[in-house]
Formats: sequence, structure tokens, C-alpha cells
Amino acid sequence: QTEGSIVYFSHSVRMESVKQRGYLCHISTIPYSPIPDWRNSLLPKSLQTGKIYEGNLATEANEKTTFKLFKYARFGTQFSNVLKTTAPFRLYHSQSESFVQSSSDAEKDRRHSDVREGDDPCHVPYLKKLPDLGENPDPTDPLHQVPKSVWCFEPLKRTVSEVVAWDNQVRVRHIPSGRYLAVDHTVPVKEDQGGQQERWYRTFLVDDAAREEDPLNSTDLGFKTVAASQMIFTVSAADVTTSNYVPDSNVSLRLEHTCTFGDGSTGTLFLHNSEERKPHLRNKVGAGSVIARSFRLVFSTVRSAQDIFKLMRLAPAECNSINLAAALRRPCDLYAFSVKDPTVAIKPEFMTETVRVLLKLFAMQIKGSH
Repeated sequence: QTEGSIVYFSHSVRMESVKQRGYLCHISTIPYSPIPDWRNSLLPKSLQTGKIYEGNLATEANEKTTFKLFKYARFGTQFSNVLKTTAPFRLYHSQSESFVQSSSDAEKDRRHSDVREGDDPCHVPYLKKLPDLGENPDPTDPLHQVPKSVWCFEPLKRTVSEVVAWDNQVRVRHIPSGRYLAVDHTVPVKEDQGGQQERWYRTFLVDDAAREEDPLNSTDLGFKTVAASQMIFTVSAADVTTSNYVPDSNVSLRLEHTCTFGDGSTGTLFLHNSEERKPHLRNKVGAGSVIARSFRLVFSTVRSAQDIFKLMRLAPAECNSINLAAALRRPCDLYAFSVKDPTVAIKPEFMTETVRVLLKLFAMQIKGSH
């Protein structure tokens, strides 16, 4: 198209570099790396997706430099102060002075073959209590804010972004691990809690919803899937509100799950602080000291004050750092796999050091010192 002409959705376009005129965004059709066997369960999950292609710049205009535009989102000024899906946040539980967090290890399920005590799954969300420093802890203190506690809401259709409305359906994604919150509403883990005929149901993290051809609760190749209905939640206001939408600011809310129970009845569950210690991983040495301030989360049939969480948005600088680390995950996995013995699973410690080195290099480049 000529310069200055109108571009419509579904049009095919080419993208030229502003700094390097004449160079076009280009997708190679040659696999980035000849990975021996992408179905090998020893590979990290980010490399278990078939072929990986490289994006780069090229001077020749052809089908490899042609892209089609699709509408992802459009928000009017009336939604400028409304929370959008994929916007990162933390959930703070004021009653227990804890953040909702989970392990950043996407390989948690297959790295530990044994489940937790009480048969809870390995990869679970939990409440991490702020350290007792002799005075009321401040959840806004950056020392208490770690990437493990960062989440976002996702629309049920991933090809779009939406504003988050009260009582509308969403998925809940744990950003560091890339996994989704799910609940097993078929069998209660505990019944008749507090003499109120209250039932608790397990909650855990999964990779995705099962496709029609997938077996439910599949762990083939280390990927854990469940029925799509187990991953759908609604966000309800904990305080009186006149707006139909969740504000893009600190706000108190409940996370609810409507389901059909194992006995055929229907009802609503609430994400709930059990006030119990997070169950240990079986046969894990030295787990006691780690779990001392970690508390178990469940979904309860009874609504209470233990279900109220404060949504706290992240500062832009922290969002940028987390997005940069996430973008580095796949090339780091690929690098680590290439230099390590392909028959041995990659250890988290190796990944941590690799990311730290790359972040330092980027910082040097940005400052112009290298």
C-alpha cells in the first residue's frame, strides 16, 4: 500500500524497521534449532511445541515478510480507568497478611513425582505471609513483592483482550509459570467445616484446558490439562460499587467458581483461606522451614471474610522487568538444552544464572557501557 493510505483489519502488511530503513520484519521457515525429539519429556515445556522459528530482519519482500492484521482490542476513553485482561496484579489477603502466590516452575508437576501430603497436587497456589518485623507489615513495600505473586485475568477467547467486568467469566493465569488456576469440584477434600456443612475443594495449577481428543487430567509429556469448566471463574465485588467494571486500581474482590458437584447438584465456590499450613511435598528434605509461613488455599462452599482479597496493580517498571524475563525464557531454555546433556532435565538453578547474565548484558547495552 502507498504511504499514508488507510490500513484495515484483515489487510496484509509489511513492517519496516524505523532505525534500519529497507529492512523488513521477517519470519524464517527454517527451524531455529534441530531439537532431536520435541516429544521427549526431558525437554522443558517451552520447547515441547514442535518447531521453533526465528524472527529477524530481511531486505527482500516476499511471503515471509507479509503479515495479516487482526483486531485484538479497542478501548474507548470511558474504559481508561478500567482493568483489562492480561494486566498483571497481585492478590493480597488482609486477614492473614499474605499474598497469593505459587511456584514459578512450570515443570513442578513432573519434577516431583510424588504429590503433597493429603494428596494435594504438586503445583498449587498458596498464601505466603509477610515476615513479622515487629510492626504491621506493609504490602506495598517492594521487599515483600516477588514475581511468584503476579497473576492476570484472561478472557475465555485468547485472540482478544477485554475489559474485566464484575461477575463476568475469566481465566486466572499465573504469569511467571504461565499456568492456569483450576479447581477440582468433583470430590471435596474436607466436609462439615466449622459446623456449617461447609465443604472444601482442592485448587491447583494446570497448563491448559483439555481438547476434545485429550483425556481429562492428562499428564502426557508433562502437560497437565483439565476440563475447561474447571478453569472458569467470576470476579465479584467485596464492597458496594455502582460500576459494572473492575477498576484499574486497588480494589477488594472475591474469586468465585460456579459448578456442578459430583452428586449432580450445582453451587458456587469461593477462593478461601483455610488457615491451614500448605501441605508438604512428600519425601522432600528441608520443606518444613519453607512452609512455615505458607498457608493452604481452597475453594469453599460457604462465603466468609476469609474469601476477600485486595487486587493490587503493578508499577510499569516491574511489569517491564517481568515481561523481559518471560520473553527470555524460550531462548534460555534452548541455549541450556544445547549446552547440556540432552538426556538430563534442565535444572532451575542453571536457568536462573543464565537469565541473570542476560539481564546484566541488556542493562549494559541500554546504558551504553558495552
